[in-house]
Amino acid sequence: MTDFSSTPVLSFDRVRLEPLTTAHEAGLREAVCDGEVWKLNVTTAPEPHQVADYIRTAIQTRLAFAVIDEDTGKIVGSTSLYHIDPAIPRLYIGFTWYALSAQRTHINTACKNHVARLRFRHFKLPLRLLADRQPQHRLPTRHRTLGRTPRRHLALPQAAERR
Repeated sequence: MTDFSSTPVLSFDRVRLEPLTTAHEAGLREAVCDGEVWKLNVTTAPEPHQVADYIRTAIQTRLAFAVIDEDTGKIVGSTSLYHIDPAIPRLYIGFTWYALSAQRTHINTACKNHVARLRFRHFKLPLRLLADRQPQHRLPTRHRTLGRTPRRHLALPQAAERR
Protein backbone atom coordinates (compact mmCIF):
# COMPACT_ATOMS: atom_id res chain seq x y z
CA MET A 1 0.00 0.00 0.00
CA THR A 2 1.14 3.53 -0.76
CA ASP A 3 2.31 5.68 2.16
CA PHE A 4 -0.07 8.61 2.62
CA SER A 5 1.60 10.13 5.69
CA SER A 6 2.84 13.17 3.77
CA THR A 7 -0.49 14.00 2.11
CA PRO A 8 -1.04 17.75 2.22
CA VAL A 9 -4.16 19.68 3.15
CA LEU A 10 -5.52 21.16 -0.09
CA SER A 11 -7.35 24.47 -0.30
CA PHE A 12 -8.77 26.02 -3.46
CA ASP A 13 -11.90 27.91 -4.50
CA ARG A 14 -13.34 28.05 -0.96
CA VAL A 15 -13.09 24.25 -0.50
CA ARG A 16 -10.55 22.44 1.68
CA LEU A 17 -9.66 18.75 1.52
CA GLU A 18 -8.13 17.41 4.72
CA PRO A 19 -6.84 13.85 5.05
CA LEU A 20 -9.65 12.02 6.83
CA THR A 21 -9.17 11.31 10.54
CA THR A 22 -11.38 10.34 13.45
CA ALA A 23 -11.53 14.04 14.37
CA HIS A 24 -13.91 14.48 11.39
CA GLU A 25 -16.48 12.01 12.75
CA ALA A 26 -19.00 14.52 14.20
CA GLY A 27 -18.86 16.70 11.08
CA LEU A 28 -19.34 13.75 8.74
CA ARG A 29 -22.24 12.50 10.84
CA GLU A 30 -23.89 15.92 10.53
CA ALA A 31 -23.20 16.02 6.78
CA VAL A 32 -24.67 12.58 6.15
CA CYS A 33 -27.84 13.58 8.01
CA ASP A 34 -28.25 16.66 5.78
CA GLY A 35 -30.65 15.18 3.23
CA GLU A 36 -30.29 11.60 4.52
CA VAL A 37 -27.78 10.92 1.76
CA TRP A 38 -27.12 7.36 2.94
CA LYS A 39 -30.57 6.45 1.56
CA LEU A 40 -29.58 7.32 -2.01
CA ASN A 41 -28.75 4.32 -4.19
CA VAL A 42 -25.97 6.18 -5.98
CA THR A 43 -23.77 7.00 -3.00
CA THR A 44 -21.31 5.38 -0.64
CA ALA A 45 -22.36 7.57 2.29
CA PRO A 46 -22.63 5.68 5.57
CA GLU A 47 -25.63 5.70 7.87
CA PRO A 48 -25.12 8.07 10.83
CA HIS A 49 -24.36 5.24 13.27
CA GLN A 50 -21.76 3.80 10.85
CA VAL A 51 -19.62 6.92 10.40
CA ALA A 52 -16.86 5.78 12.79
CA ASP A 53 -16.54 2.44 10.95
CA TYR A 54 -16.61 4.25 7.61
CA ILE A 55 -13.70 6.47 8.67
CA ARG A 56 -11.72 3.51 10.03
CA THR A 57 -12.19 1.54 6.79
CA ALA A 58 -11.41 4.57 4.62
CA ILE A 59 -8.16 5.29 6.47
CA GLN A 60 -7.04 1.66 6.09
CA THR A 61 -7.96 1.14 2.43
CA ARG A 62 -7.60 4.41 0.54
CA LEU A 63 -6.49 8.03 0.64
CA ALA A 64 -9.67 9.60 2.01
CA PHE A 65 -10.43 13.26 2.54
CA ALA A 66 -12.97 15.24 4.49
CA VAL A 67 -14.46 17.92 2.23
CA ILE A 68 -14.86 21.24 4.04
CA ASP A 69 -16.79 24.27 2.78
CA GLU A 70 -14.52 27.16 3.80
CA ASP A 71 -17.41 29.65 3.59
CA THR A 72 -19.19 27.92 6.49
CA GLY A 73 -16.34 25.90 8.04
CA LYS A 74 -18.56 22.81 7.91
CA ILE A 75 -17.65 19.35 6.72
CA VAL A 76 -19.92 18.67 3.76
CA GLY A 77 -18.79 15.22 2.63
CA SER A 78 -15.93 12.96 1.71
CA THR A 79 -13.96 11.88 -1.35
CA SER A 80 -11.13 9.39 -1.85
CA LEU A 81 -8.32 8.29 -4.10
CA TYR A 82 -7.86 4.54 -4.30
CA HIS A 83 -6.13 1.77 -6.25
CA ILE A 84 -3.11 4.05 -6.39
CA ASP A 85 -0.45 2.14 -8.27
CA PRO A 86 2.67 4.06 -9.30
CA ALA A 87 3.96 0.97 -11.15
CA ILE A 88 1.24 1.23 -13.80
CA PRO A 89 0.79 4.32 -12.97
CA ARG A 90 -2.86 4.80 -12.10
CA LEU A 91 -5.30 6.01 -9.46
CA TYR A 92 -9.06 6.20 -9.13
CA ILE A 93 -11.24 8.85 -7.56
CA GLY A 94 -14.42 7.75 -5.86
CA PHE A 95 -16.24 7.07 -2.62
CA THR A 96 -17.47 10.65 -3.04
CA TRP A 97 -20.59 11.95 -1.37
CA TYR A 98 -21.85 15.35 -0.27
CA ALA A 99 -24.49 16.65 2.10
CA LEU A 100 -27.65 17.70 0.28
CA SER A 101 -26.90 21.38 0.95
CA ALA A 102 -23.52 21.02 -0.84
CA GLN A 103 -24.83 19.21 -3.90
CA ARG A 104 -25.06 21.19 -7.14
CA THR A 105 -22.61 23.79 -5.86
CA HIS A 106 -19.00 24.66 -6.74
CA ILE A 107 -17.74 22.04 -4.28
CA ASN A 108 -17.53 19.02 -6.61
CA THR A 109 -15.66 21.00 -9.29
CA ALA A 110 -13.23 22.36 -6.69
CA CYS A 111 -12.61 18.82 -5.37
CA LYS A 112 -11.79 17.57 -8.86
CA ASN A 113 -9.33 20.45 -9.27
CA HIS A 114 -7.72 19.46 -5.95
CA VAL A 115 -7.38 15.87 -7.12
CA ALA A 116 -5.81 16.95 -10.42
CA ARG A 117 -3.22 19.02 -8.56
CA LEU A 118 -2.51 16.21 -6.11
CA ARG A 119 -2.14 13.74 -8.97
CA PHE A 120 0.53 15.90 -10.63
CA ARG A 121 2.38 17.30 -7.64
CA HIS A 122 2.26 14.48 -5.10
CA PHE A 123 1.97 11.30 -7.17
CA LYS A 124 3.59 12.61 -10.40
CA LEU A 125 0.94 10.92 -12.57
CA PRO A 126 0.04 12.26 -16.04
CA LEU A 127 -3.49 13.45 -16.80
CA ARG A 128 -4.44 10.50 -19.01
CA LEU A 129 -3.90 8.07 -16.15
CA LEU A 130 -6.60 9.33 -13.82
CA ALA A 131 -8.88 6.35 -14.21
CA ASP A 132 -12.62 6.58 -14.51
CA ARG A 133 -14.69 3.56 -13.60
CA GLN A 134 -17.61 4.24 -15.92
CA PRO A 135 -20.29 1.57 -16.13
CA GLN A 136 -20.16 -0.32 -19.44
CA HIS A 137 -23.31 1.39 -20.75
CA ARG A 138 -21.66 4.81 -20.31
CA LEU A 139 -18.61 3.98 -22.42
CA PRO A 140 -18.38 5.61 -25.85
CA THR A 141 -20.44 3.76 -28.45
CA ARG A 142 -17.35 2.71 -30.42
CA HIS A 143 -16.14 0.65 -27.45
CA ARG A 144 -19.50 -1.03 -26.90
CA THR A 145 -20.10 -1.88 -30.55
CA LEU A 146 -16.65 -3.38 -31.02
CA GLY A 147 -16.92 -5.35 -27.81
CA ARG A 148 -13.84 -3.66 -26.40
CA THR A 149 -13.30 -2.01 -23.06
CA PRO A 150 -10.34 0.33 -22.53
CA ARG A 151 -7.81 -1.51 -20.35
CA ARG A 152 -5.57 0.44 -18.01
CA HIS A 153 -5.77 -1.80 -14.98
CA LEU A 154 -2.73 -3.96 -15.77
CA ALA A 155 0.94 -3.20 -16.16
CA LEU A 156 1.84 -4.14 -19.73
CA PRO A 157 5.27 -4.68 -21.25
CA GLN A 158 6.46 -1.50 -22.98
CA ALA A 159 5.99 -3.01 -26.46
CA ALA A 160 2.39 -3.99 -25.71
CA GLU A 161 1.25 -0.56 -24.53
CA ARG A 162 -1.64 0.72 -26.65
CA ARG A 163 -1.95 4.38 -27.53
